[in-house]
Amino acid sequence: MRLTLSCALLLLSLGCDALFGNNEQVPPAPAPGISEAQTAAELHLGKWREAIRPSLTADLASLSAPCPHDVPWPEPPSGPTNVTEAFNTPNGLELLARNMRALTFHLDRMRLVSVSEAPTITPPLVSTTLTRVRSNSPDLAQPSWWDLDIVLVVDEEVAAQQGEDGFVPGQLRGRAFLFDYQNDRMACAGAVTAHNSERIQVTELIQQNRTFGITSQESLGDDFALQARVDLHNNAMRAAVASLRALP
Repeated sequence: MRLTLSCALLLLSLGCDALFGNNEQVPPAPAPGISEAQTAAELHLGKWREAIRPSLTADLASLSAPCPHDVPWPEPPSGPTNVTEAFNTPNGLELLARNMRALTFHLDRMRLVSVSEAPTITPPLVSTTLTRVRSNSPDLAQPSWWDLDIVLVVDEEVAAQQGEDGFVPGQLRGRAFLFDYQNDRMACAGAVTAHNSERIQVTELIQQNRTFGITSQESLGDDFALQARVDLHNNAMRAAVASLRALP
């Protein structure tokens, strides 16, 4: 009788563990490449922040040697912007691939910041890596992933205006810095000036209202301010690439 009771208590204990989760679960090990990518990002972040502070006080006007790094976005993109256009354009696939490389570089490796933000930001390539690290992409753990990025520090920005006297382009003044992750140093810099394009395409913003079954539309104006700012920043990034000169 005693043996039967002990067995019953043992089975009850095992059943409760299974039902209520008293058995400890071992967390899965990180996928290969994730810890390496995170470690690399943290190390590069420290080196970048060490380099940006003295770079902000450098005399950029004295720089004359060309930047040795090839950056794929000095000019506005031209040619096909999608696969359908690419198949109908001579050398279309090659041109589309070039445009996509330039766009990817712009998104992953370029950032515009204020002067106050510059010393403490997470630079573009480090930020991109930390965002994508959970996708377990093997590229993130490869040394070849860590090439370069560009930060444009804005010293002054004046927004475009649209009024009775016509269109007054916005202006931006700042400094561009290219960081070489292969050598963990600020390799290039340049003084930047930019302004809006002569023409900006805007869209009228319409709000639909429905009251007692009756639908009406209300104009909220247009997105001029947004489009003008995007245009100015894009032009500033292109000017930043063109301005880069080698740091000693």
